[in-house]
Amino acid sequence: MPALPQASVVRRNSRCMIFDNPKDWQDLQDNVCTVLNQVGFEASTSKIIKTPRGQVEVDVYATDPFSIDRIIYIVECKNWENKVPQTVIHSFTTVMQETGANVGYIISKVGFQKGAFDYIQNTSIKNFTFVQFQEKYLRAWAGNYFNNEIHKAADSLIQYTEPINSRRERYIDGLPQTAKKAIRLLMERYSLFASILLFQGSQNLNGLTPGVQLFNEVRDLNEIEQFKNMLRQYSGFTFTSTCYTDLLKELRVVVERITEEFKVFFGKDIFKE
Repeated sequence: MPALPQASVVRRNSRCMIFDNPKDWQDLQDNVCTVLNQVGFEASTSKIIKTPRGQVEVDVYATDPFSIDRIIYIVECKNWENKVPQTVIHSFTTVMQETGANVGYIISKVGFQKGAFDYIQNTSIKNFTFVQFQEKYLRAWAGNYFNNEIHKAADSLIQYTEPINSRRERYIDGLPQTAKKAIRLLMERYSLFASILLFQGSQNLNGLTPGVQLFNEVRDLNEIEQFKNMLRQYSGFTFTSTCYTDLLKELRVVVERITEEFKVFFGKDIFKE
């Protein structure tokens, strides 16, 4: 397999996000719920919960299905232009107590007043901006969702371009000489791009692939611009996304287009039979 570029030191910045900034409160709430589901929680929005004093609606309700006691998270999302004051934390504490939640998140668009942080000391409540929330779950999201989706999308492309594949070679043997030459050139053209996708798709949350050595900007999703530039360099396609959710959509389209170039030679995807 061709050698990949050498590692370089890349600092995390505000552009290495799962989602772009939310358009409104509904977008913020939905994106938070989506992240939690893709990480592995069982999450829903606008859940009505019965309490001793009646009913309360929480923005996002999530449970951890892998915890013995199914730990409950409730999340309040504030897409405000101003910092969240301490009074919001007071009200949220009551909701926590009455719903029996184990962990509470308050997620703000722009941040919190100082008193809001003082009040949550020694509690199970955490204050996050939306950026901080994404940073907290970025690596888990990559391991549980992003990498798996890349692996699924690129499976055929990887097999078309990998150094050894007996199934592919049997099909190539049946092609005319000119087609054989053309497909070898195509394999060479996209081999590094497919290798990047293979390595990225091989990463997972629990580190079960210790033999895979990949440079940090791909493995840890530290810098989307550098990742995009690398993808462009080895695929020939330009990527314009500013968050990883949109980049995944772009990657699916590009991979499908490249895979179609291989399918032309055989009249079908030989790895989908």
